[in-house]
Amino acid sequence: MANKEKVFDSKKNEEISHEEKNFSSESKNLSENDQIPKVENNDFSNKDEFGHKHKNNDKHKELNVKDYIQILETKIKNLEKDFINLNKTHENEKLRFRSDLENFTKRINKERINERKYASINFIENILVPFDQFEKVLEMNVEDEILKKFLVGFKMVHQQMKNIFKEEGLEEIESLGKIFDPKLHYAIEKISDKNQPNNSNIEVLQKGYLYKERVLKPAMVKVNEWSNETNDKDK
Repeated sequence: MANKEKVFDSKKNEEISHEEKNFSSESKNLSENDQIPKVENNDFSNKDEFGHKHKNNDKHKELNVKDYIQILETKIKNLEKDFINLNKTHENEKLRFRSDLENFTKRINKERINERKYASINFIENILVPFDQFEKVLEMNVEDEILKKFLVGFKMVHQQMKNIFKEEGLEEIESLGKIFDPKLHYAIEKISDKNQPNNSNIEVLQKGYLYKERVLKPAMVKVNEWSNETNDKDK
């Protein structure tokens, strides 16, 4: 009986010893597999979230910076060109404005000068009506001696008035025998006389006047006019 118990205990001890060896072996394998891999040089800068290295990352960043600088330089050049164009446009507008202002100033000054120059034009124009009537009276033939004496005095007054008018810039338009000028003359009547120059004023019906080089009143004239065809046939 005692021998059987010893045999049983020895088998049991062998099983326990075998299990301990297996456990020790498994523990060793587990410890070897569970070891944390060493990180060489602690380099995390070139790895992504999966631990993959990117050797060209720095070069890629360098290229991106160069491209960005080039873009900025291009934008700066474009802005400089825009600034130059705007500056030219501004200068042109300034010159045009200055020219317009000078022209406006000249026009205003000219208008003011003309206003002062022709300030008396209305008075002169109104006084010419009785002056023309006065001249017609002086042209009358008078037999009475008393009236002749009066006419002598009237002619003196008439000459004084003409001198005053001349000083003020009023001049009589020369018309008799002159070539008809539509700017200076107004044709009241036309005749055709081949013995006199063509298109000439053969009679002044009413005097015309210039006031400071401006036509105040055109001369009323009778014009001799005959066609060139008639003139050629007669030749």
